[in-house]
Amino acid sequence: MMLTLYDELTLRPRRTVAGVEVLLLNLSAPDEPRSLARPRGETRRMVLDFLRERRVCTTADVAGEFDVTISSAAHALRKLREEGRVRMSGQTTATRWEYVRD
Repeated sequence: MMLTLYDELTLRPRRTVAGVEVLLLNLSAPDEPRSLARPRGETRRMVLDFLRERRVCTTADVAGEFDVTISSAAHALRKLREEGRVRMSGQTTATRWEYVRD
């Protein structure tokens, strides 16, 4: 996902549309889009640090801590599990993630 930040915001003159006065905004995009996305693997590193401190957490804990979606948090945790760095215990809503190693 990429979020474009706008370089300039200007107000255009007001217009009346169907008897209602409206204020129009003119947004100009930057020459090169900037992204707020984290570098590849950065979320996993942060999740691993978080789990190293807490030892056990849920996917929702990770999502809330790093302001990411549940899906993104689950993806990072699954990748860490594949690498053997965390372990999953429980099923579906009762799933807990446990720190294993670096």
